Amino acid sequence: MQSIVWKSSNLKYETILVCTVNGSIYEFVKDKKIHCRYSAQAYYRKFPFKFEPENIDPNLCSYLGFGTFGIEDTGAIKIDHYFMDQQLGLIKNTIALKQKNPALKVLAVVRGSFDEFDIQKRQNFIDTSVHFMEQNGFDGLDLNFLYPREVNLGDHRNVYETLLQELHVALSVRNLEFGITVSGLVEYPRAFVPHISAYVIFINIMAYGYGSESVLDYDAPLQSSNGMVGGADGIFDVESCISYWLKLGAPAYKLNLGLSIRGMAYLTYVTPKELRKPGKLVKVLLYNEICAIRKNFEEAFDSVQGVPYMRNETHWISYENAQSLDLKLNLVTQYDLNGIMIRDIGDDDFHGVCGERYHLLQFARRKILGKYETINGISCPNGKTFENRCYREF
Repeated sequence: MQSIVWKSSNLKYETILVCTVNGSIYEFVKDKKIHCRYSAQAYYRKFPFKFEPENIDPNLCSYLGFGTFGIEDTGAIKIDHYFMDQQLGLIKNTIALKQKNPALKVLAVVRGSFDEFDIQKRQNFIDTSVHFMEQNGFDGLDLNFLYPREVNLGDHRNVYETLLQELHVALSVRNLEFGITVSGLVEYPRAFVPHISAYVIFINIMAYGYGSESVLDYDAPLQSSNGMVGGADGIFDVESCISYWLKLGAPAYKLNLGLSIRGMAYLTYVTPKELRKPGKLVKVLLYNEICAIRKNFEEAFDSVQGVPYMRNETHWISYENAQSLDLKLNLVTQYDLNGIMIRDIGDDDFHGVCGERYHLLQFARRKILGKYETINGISCPNGKTFENRCYREF
């Protein structure tokens, strides 16, 4: 008779699973997961920001979420025309990246609301989604959940839980992976977090989108300062968001910290241009756009909230860089999370305008996979500074 006993040991960068079989001990190292999002809309950006499947380095990611697909009124998965254009080959060329990295999992990202999903619409969504994934070679589904309306919250919550349960069954029998992406605003999940966690293998938390349109603000502050806390649960920062999900009962080994590497550009009306002063959000900037204009700005770093910003006489821009990601990524090891999710890797410096190609993604890998140690902005293999493979991160 075979006996199996599992134990886990939390280390600084990775989890070791210990399996005992008939008295023999086996160890399995579970690396942190890196979920990369690829938005097909990035194909239509103007050069040099146009982003295609051929620009993706598949060896940098554990998962590649491709989309975003929608949902028809009938419940069927909605495939917009630019996804299916055979001349562009966006789906085909994205799936083909698995030939370069067989370990890569490519997921279909579907975004929508399920407020009005009856049994017929649920089944239609499941059937069409499964058919689409199998027909095109996807490895699973990443479901972007738009929280239900506050009215009749209980009813909508039950509909969503039922959908997840049915999807879990349908995808599991076909060996398709299933996870969800949720808002970091944490307005509605409260009571049902343990339930939804049971049906998925990962939960991407979009720990960003905390900014304002009318005052100078950060999109993803690490911590809140005085005057920055608001909302029903007082959650307008990254650390509070992750702590709250864990408090609600979400298992750390399924949570991925969502990172957005976009900037928020404000037109300012006052001098000096300080945080929370009046301003107008005029543009959302990609990190690779910020690389191209940063020389025209004065740069600074808010050590309290862990976010950089740039300013000149007319504009104030908050954004992310390796220094701010360094602080956020500490949460992954502190709470022993499953890994991270990059909102859109096409936002990164994939041409290497500022230096290393995909610098923010590359740094995140070095940080959380535990093969490098970062001290004073320099990452070296296992902290060995005499090695010639050290990287100046920030």
